[in-house]
Amino acid sequence: MTPLHGIHGIPWQDLKLQHRYPHMMSQDQQVWDAALAAGIITYPRVAYDLHVGEPVQPTAPLDPLLRQISLGVTRKRIDVVGDGPNAYDVIEIKPYGNHAALGQALLYADLFRNEFHPPKPVRPVILCAAIDPDVQPIADRFNVIMIAVHVPDLVTPGEFHTASVPSGSQTPQASRPDLLSDHWDSSEPPTSETTGSGSP
Repeated sequence: MTPLHGIHGIPWQDLKLQHRYPHMMSQDQQVWDAALAAGIITYPRVAYDLHVGEPVQPTAPLDPLLRQISLGVTRKRIDVVGDGPNAYDVIEIKPYGNHAALGQALLYADLFRNEFHPPKPVRPVILCAAIDPDVQPIADRFNVIMIAVHVPDLVTPGEFHTASVPSGSQTPQASRPDLLSDHWDSSEPPTSETTGSGSP
């Protein structure tokens, strides 16, 4: 399903804290708000709840309106796309950065690339409150950026390691996992040191 206007047809909006974000789950919003408060996310513009992929075709006859609704709601949804100076970041937000988040980030980045034909590189990003240690090496291998941000009210499993960048902290620009900076060399996979997702 190809968008009519490509990258220019995306409903971009200014980055700011909001009371609610389109179709964002409560725990996901806690993670997103914490990242914004910490100054980790600094895109000039973002797009929320961007539909990609093929819809599930109804198996029973439907009237045209119901069919259109069904096709719309069964497409996949990207949580956030960030328009950075050097890349489009396709962001999957989860309380825990696990294998499901990894698969979604890779798939959604590829669907975004194929459907919108962006003029800049596309980077899959997982933004979470904690990272499954089994997932980080695989993410590094496939150039998936993993960023964990501390969310005080979100309980994380003991076997996961939490972020080294506390919410609201004023960390130096050089060590902050700023998604707008050209901090990750596209020729090399990001590491936990560069993403700020290593063990504290």
